[in-house]
Amino acid sequence: MKFNLFGVRVKISFAFVVFVSLAVIVGGAEKLIFCIISVFIHEAGHITAMCLWGYKPQSVELKPFNIVITDANRQYQRDFCTLTVILSGPFANIIAGTIFAVFGRYFNIEWMCFFSAVNIATAVFNLIPASNLDGGQAVYLLLRKRFTPEKSDKIITALTIAVFLPAFFFGFLILFVSKYNFSLLLLSLYLLLSIFIKENKYY
Repeated sequence: MKFNLFGVRVKISFAFVVFVSLAVIVGGAEKLIFCIISVFIHEAGHITAMCLWGYKPQSVELKPFNIVITDANRQYQRDFCTLTVILSGPFANIIAGTIFAVFGRYFNIEWMCFFSAVNIATAVFNLIPASNLDGGQAVYLLLRKRFTPEKSDKIITALTIAVFLPAFFFGFLILFVSKYNFSLLLLSLYLLLSIFIKENKYY
C-alpha cells in the first residue's frame, strides 16, 4: 500500500501487515501496540529533527523489523546536522520513556510503566554500535573523520559481530531455559543480517 502524506511517500509492505497479524495472534495485541507506538515515536524523532533542519524525508517504508526513512539530503548536510538527526530517534524514546515512567509511578498505572520500559529498551537497542542501528551510524560518522569510508565500514562490521556473538549466546541460553522466549535470539539474528543488508543508511 502506497500513499503520500504531506509530500512524503509512505509505503506499507505486505510483509509488515503479515508480521503484525502473526504477532497479534501469537503474542497478543496490547504489548505489540506499545512496541509499534514506541517505534513510531523513534522515527518521529528522526523526522522532527529533519524538519527542524529545514528538510523532510523522501520516503518512509514500513517493514517487518524496521521503518526505513530515505533521507536523500543526508549527503549534503553538515556532520553535526546528520548526527543530531541520527540521535534524535533514541532521544525521543528516552523523553517518552521518562515522561511515562514519572506518570506511571506517580499514579501507579501499570501500562504506563510498561510503555516507559518499551521506549527505554527501544532507545538502548538503537544506540548499539552496529550496522543499520543509530549507534552504528553515529560511530561511522565519527570514524569517517579519521578513516576512509571503507575502513570505517569494516570497523562497524567488526563491532556488529562483537555485539552479535554474546547476544546470540545469551539469546540461545534464554530460549533453552524459558522454552519460549526467543526475542533476544531474533534481535541477535537481526544484527547479523544487518551486516549484509545495510539499507544504504550511512553511505
